[in-house]
Amino acid sequence: MELVVFLQEIVQQFGLGELTALPQRVSGGYMHRMYKVETLAGVYALKLLNPVIMKRPDAMKNFRRAEKLERILQENGIPVIPALEKDGLKMQCLNGQYYYFFNWCDGSVMEWHEIDLLHCKTAGNLLAKIHRIPCGEGRTYSNQEVRETFGYDKGPVVWNGQESVNREGGAFYGKEGMIYEDWDGYIELAAEACPEMERELAESRNLLWQAQREYNAAVKSAPNVRCVCNGDMDSKNVLWKGYEPYVIDLECLDYGNPFTEMFQLALNWSGAAVFEFEYAHFAWFIREYCQVYGEVSVDWKALSGVGYYWLDWLAYNVRRSLGIECCDEEERRLGIREAQKTLRRIRYYASIREEVIDWLVRVVLH
Repeated sequence: MELVVFLQEIVQQFGLGELTALPQRVSGGYMHRMYKVETLAGVYALKLLNPVIMKRPDAMKNFRRAEKLERILQENGIPVIPALEKDGLKMQCLNGQYYYFFNWCDGSVMEWHEIDLLHCKTAGNLLAKIHRIPCGEGRTYSNQEVRETFGYDKGPVVWNGQESVNREGGAFYGKEGMIYEDWDGYIELAAEACPEMERELAESRNLLWQAQREYNAAVKSAPNVRCVCNGDMDSKNVLWKGYEPYVIDLECLDYGNPFTEMFQLALNWSGAAVFEFEYAHFAWFIREYCQVYGEVSVDWKALSGVGYYWLDWLAYNVRRSLGIECCDEEERRLGIREAQKTLRRIRYYASIREEVIDWLVRVVLH
């Protein structure tokens, strides 16, 4: 009942009047908590942002950047469900709880067995359109803005085919997104804090270190190109009305490498995350992406190392399972389940990687 009272206070703070029904918890959120709320003003989705995430030093900066990019997607006709604004601000806060409101969308998330070739083609088309949004041409940046946007320096970045230069004469530099996790350290901590996690990590220790090396090598080898990237456009974050897509959960919007994101999402939409890889789905996603985006000149074998991108999600959930980065026991148990599932995904990708790349080069790209 305390939660209902608190949600009512949030609804009133946002100016939506009184609740007309009990809020319903919406399943599927693995980091934040989502509720369907019906009020006198309408039906909305309320996202309560994870308090632990919000304590991270760079959290607010990342959310603000994502909000700006969300507006850019809207301006460019990308079908998104944007966060609502109050007094010019999307993110609001009540008693230390940060939150977003969205208009409720009656679209459906496709279950894995429901995703067909046209869904994959549409998703590849949509991702390519996002990556083609102009984001450097005609704009100038100070060195401080570059550092704040990208985190640290590494090489000149090309925006839509042209190297961008800031007004102080230096080249643009991009955030690489490397993964440097101490897997042995996690195993040692888990031995006492979460023995079931310790066993699973220890069994996959060699693979985790190898996957991390290959992931970082792939990131380094990728063409040094930057664009607007969704950051989380897997199948659970796209609602469908028929075959019309609506992208949700845009808090991960950022600048990034189009080709690494394309390859990762092609794997996801093809069933790699549920251990049922569909080669035809993979082909339709990548072919449509290349058709819309234009020339994609990459070393596919080298790039395939980014398929181990699940390492980042694994590390976060291991920290949750160890009680390092979680709010309560419910979230800790969620961390254990997600870490176990993610370890399986990494093992599965390692088992199919060579065959996937061989098939991609022989069949899809010729």
